[in-house]
Amino acid sequence: MGEEAGGAGGGGDASEIVGEWRPMAAAPIAGRTSAASAWTGRELVIWGGIVPLSGAGSQTRIESPADGHRLDPS
Repeated sequence: MGEEAGGAGGGGDASEIVGEWRPMAAAPIAGRTSAASAWTGRELVIWGGIVPLSGAGSQTRIESPADGHRLDPS
């Protein structure tokens, strides 16, 4: 992940970039809104939420999954 050298208040040259951006793997669960989330200090844990599904006509169906996942950013 790209970070500016010196960080917040670090006094480094903001134009100097350290690291690089890399694509992440696809999520193992469906995209969702209104999910519960918590940072454990090491991982981001996501649970539940609302998954919009294709609707018939003007009706939009939603699903409330009983699943989740955790992400270790390292």
